[in-house]
Amino acid sequence: MNQQAEALFEKDDQQGAISLLVKAIAQDEDNLENYLQLGTYLTAVQDFEQAEELFQKALHKFPNNQALNYNLGVLYYEAGQLKKAQDQFQKLNTKEQTAENYLMLARIFFKQQNYQKATAFALTAHDLAPKDTGALVLLGDSLLSLGNLKQAQDFYLEAYQLDTANLGALFGAGMVQYVLDQDDHLLQQVKALDPKYYKAQQKRLSDIEKYVAAQTNPKTKSEPDHDE
Repeated sequence: MNQQAEALFEKDDQQGAISLLVKAIAQDEDNLENYLQLGTYLTAVQDFEQAEELFQKALHKFPNNQALNYNLGVLYYEAGQLKKAQDQFQKLNTKEQTAENYLMLARIFFKQQNYQKATAFALTAHDLAPKDTGALVLLGDSLLSLGNLKQAQDFYLEAYQLDTANLGALFGAGMVQYVLDQDDHLLQQVKALDPKYYKAQQKRLSDIEKYVAAQTNPKTKSEPDHDE
C-alpha cells in the first residue's frame, strides 16, 4: 500500500491521494497494489465510472485476480448495481468460497429485502469466520427484519462482546431490548458514545416499533427521549 496516499486520504485530502496514485501507476504499471488502492479510493468518493474503468484495465494486466474481482464486486454493490454485484461474487465463489464473498452476497440480498437469503448467506459467512462482527450484525439485521427479535438480539450481543466499539451491534441489541422490555439503557449508551450516530438511527427504531405493533396490535409504545 502507498503509505503517503493513505495518509493523505485519512486527512480528507481524497483528491491528493488519488492524484498521487494515478502518478504512481503511470510510473509503474505493474504494481497491483496501486490499482487496488486507487480503485478503493475512487469507490469511496463515488467516482464509480472511473473506478470500474480502472479495475477493468487492471484485470487485463492481471487476469482472474481475486482481489481485483472482489473490489469490482464491491464497486457494483456501492453503485447500486446489485445484479452485477451478485454475479461477480457468485463467480468468485465458484473459484473459492470465502466468508468475505458470502457476506457480500448476504448484503446484496439484504438490500433487495430478501431477508431469508440474507440470513442464510450471513450464516455461512459466520460459519466460515465466527469472529467476523460484520456477519453477526448483518445476521441481527436480517433476523430483525424477519421479526425474529430474540434471535437478532443474540447475534447483536455476540458481535458487541467481540468488539465493544461496534455501535451497530450495541444499537441493534438496544433497539430489541427497548421494543421487548421498554428498557432503553443500551440505547442511552449509544447516545452517550456517539450522539450523531444515535440520531441517525432513529428511523430504524421507529420502524421496528411499528412492525411489532402491527404484529401484536397493542397500543403504540412511547419512545424514549431521543433528542435531549
